[in-house]
Amino acid sequence: MKSFHYVLASVSALSLLHAEETQTLEASTLTAQSPDLLESIAKSEEQIASLPGGATITDSADWTGSIVKPEEIFQLDPGVYARSSGTANDTRLSVRGSGIQRRYGSRGISLLVDGMPANHADGSYYFRIFDPLSISYVESYRGANGLAYGGSQLGGAINVVQKNGLSHPGGQLLAEYGSYDSYRTAFQYGGSNEKWDWFAGYTYAESDGYRAHSSWASHQLNTSLGYHWSESALTRISLLFSDSDGLLTGSLTEDQYDDDPQQSSNAGTDLDRDLSTIRIGQRTAWETANGAWQFSTNYQYLDFDHLTTTKGLFFPKFDNLIDYDTDELSLNLRGRQSYSALGLKHTFRSNFDFIYGVNELGGSSAFGAAGIVDRKETSRNLNVYLENTSHLTEQHNLIYGLGYVDSYRKREIRSADSTGLTRFDDSQNGFTWRAGYLYELDEKNQYFANISQSFESAPFSELGNIANPQEAITYEIGTRLAPTNWLSGELTLYYSEVNEEFVYEETGPGTNVYNVTNADTTHQGIELAAHANLTEAFKLAGNTSYSFDLAYQLNDFTFDEGPAKGKDIPVVSKHVISSRITAGDSDGRWKAALSVDWLPDGLVADNNNTLSTPGYALWDLFGEYQVTENLSIYAGVDNLLDKKYVSTVTVNPDTSGTPAYINPGDGRTAYIGAKLVF
Repeated sequence: MKSFHYVLASVSALSLLHAEETQTLEASTLTAQSPDLLESIAKSEEQIASLPGGATITDSADWTGSIVKPEEIFQLDPGVYARSSGTANDTRLSVRGSGIQRRYGSRGISLLVDGMPANHADGSYYFRIFDPLSISYVESYRGANGLAYGGSQLGGAINVVQKNGLSHPGGQLLAEYGSYDSYRTAFQYGGSNEKWDWFAGYTYAESDGYRAHSSWASHQLNTSLGYHWSESALTRISLLFSDSDGLLTGSLTEDQYDDDPQQSSNAGTDLDRDLSTIRIGQRTAWETANGAWQFSTNYQYLDFDHLTTTKGLFFPKFDNLIDYDTDELSLNLRGRQSYSALGLKHTFRSNFDFIYGVNELGGSSAFGAAGIVDRKETSRNLNVYLENTSHLTEQHNLIYGLGYVDSYRKREIRSADSTGLTRFDDSQNGFTWRAGYLYELDEKNQYFANISQSFESAPFSELGNIANPQEAITYEIGTRLAPTNWLSGELTLYYSEVNEEFVYEETGPGTNVYNVTNADTTHQGIELAAHANLTEAFKLAGNTSYSFDLAYQLNDFTFDEGPAKGKDIPVVSKHVISSRITAGDSDGRWKAALSVDWLPDGLVADNNNTLSTPGYALWDLFGEYQVTENLSIYAGVDNLLDKKYVSTVTVNPDTSGTPAYINPGDGRTAYIGAKLVF
């Protein structure tokens, strides 16, 4: 894919030339370090305050415990449903029911890294490429709020902002050990001067896993180098490398789960899922008199291997191999400009995304008749969105936008492919739009209403059986409030009419063969988050401060047609309640946290709602102590009461016999660690 590298180099050079032109308009040297024009929590908070819809910032500085799995990142985000699948940190990630029936990988959300598109060209993504220790904060722009970030899907967009030399100067060493022979080591260092900023972070982690055949290991490297052309122009080049290997432990039947939740259903068989990713990107940001713009280019390489072996008499027997290599290039231009017209002040926002990818897939297949797999899949996505905010008064704002999405998918089969897949060469396109109203009572209290349309083309794994893209009309109302100096929160209610949702349906009773098809559905729910400063609320004296956080999701998703009409769409729990109480010394010498994650209803596994799991509540305990100015130690216990529970389920298992659909969650997990900063 040499052409990708040439194109990437060319567009990077053009962006640098533009930044250099901007530099000539201002002083060529800086008397102090330039502000970060690309990302900061303050900028994100200001942006969210101007949006009529659900949006949340999750700051890594507020995390407690040993953050390893993506589900732990989003525990207090009221709009993101994240549950571990038990495989090498794979996570079922969904916003407002987006992509909930996908059996592996994820879709239904636009994932970004530092504002750059991170989905594959066909719309799918893997969240496990991120190192939680290298994350600065995470933005979730739910529903229509994701449109300005390329999030044309039902779920919107999630932006993972990595650490850099401006946000996290200095060094850090970390070492951690825990249950199931789990350990993690990490090194980070960042810094800056008047012209440059730099950051590098490396993490190695491995674990035997709670269940048999669930061991995993990962190497993750994140680096960035920024050059400040002036106080109003910045270019930052970044490299992300992730290599993770893990065994698939398999789903259990109810009897197997009751007998021993730690067992594997793959006795005598090793199934692995190995994923290696390289991302190289550049972002150039510049400010104008009344606006700010960002241009980015990104190259992404993905190597995915899925190997099945069984024990032979003398040597292992290779039963199945899926091996694909993907090369992708993305371009993004995003901007914001203020202007006056018709006696009003306006803010104009725009976003342009282009992603092109080629997937070379080879190996041998054990699905269907045995044979060789050799095919090439090409995909292209174009996403354009324009939005304007008319500031009618200082308090009243109208927001309206229009977008267009064009998706192209092509599959070429170059051998006697035995998987049953067919060739195709197809394009799907459609419009997105929004109309919203934002009332700003004051700087801390807002009310909003919004109506929008989303659009999503199917990834390759679904496209072979789907005729139509998925579209939805979503209505939402809500508020962001801070009624007192000790209480703040957000509340959003939404209702989505989804046309042609991608769902799994069995081809016939007892066949255990599923096609992805379209069905009309309804998604409605509540997203609630609250933060309370208990020390201020109860006027507590002393050197200890207390706070309380709460997040609640109502996920009410149902079929509107077909054999399952009126039934709940499986996989996502209807109610999710997460809370945490934190105590800490006002001097920062120690802190402790007790949290609970409660799913009262459990999970439904099939479209007819005949298979379900019980609800559960998990308690986690964490504590950290600052030994010296530079050294701290921490320890914790997750699932403190050793609760037996089901984390995720396999979508629509074969119900003709004894279905294996249960993926148990981890038992009691203890850990201890130390951090040295310098």
